[in-house]
Amino acid sequence: MKWIDGTDIDLKQFSGEALCEKLALDMYKGDRDAWECPEFLQLAMALLNFDAEISMEGFVAPHSGNLTAGDYAQIIAAFRAIGDEQDAEILEKALQFDARYTKMIAEAKEGSERINLSDTLFEIMMDLEQELYPSTDLDIWSMLYSYLDAQIKAL
Repeated sequence: MKWIDGTDIDLKQFSGEALCEKLALDMYKGDRDAWECPEFLQLAMALLNFDAEISMEGFVAPHSGNLTAGDYAQIIAAFRAIGDEQDAEILEKALQFDARYTKMIAEAKEGSERINLSDTLFEIMMDLEQELYPSTDLDIWSMLYSYLDAQIKAL
């Protein structure tokens, strides 16, 4: 099995939790575009990266943050893979609002109109953030560890 950097690794030596910890330690060491690992590891890293982003930056729209719409699509897939439909749906809503408001902002003729639209999008994102797992009792980590345990077992 290939690790993030392309080296060989025996993933069966890890529990889901231990693998998640190793991913968190190693995932920022290399170039993300060069990751050479199975899809289930990429999905786990997408969740780890999303958690780091919202912890540091808060939940922001794709057009104004470090995460692209493509990143959001992968994070949505990751939430679904671990069985977290609630957070997947929240991110889908965020993408829809972002696309709609980004278009409206681009078409706005006056600066004040753009500012009002940007403020509205910011408020929507703040409301959605309150529904995400960090603000609820949902434990995505146990879900992620179980998902990784199952993937390791299937190897």
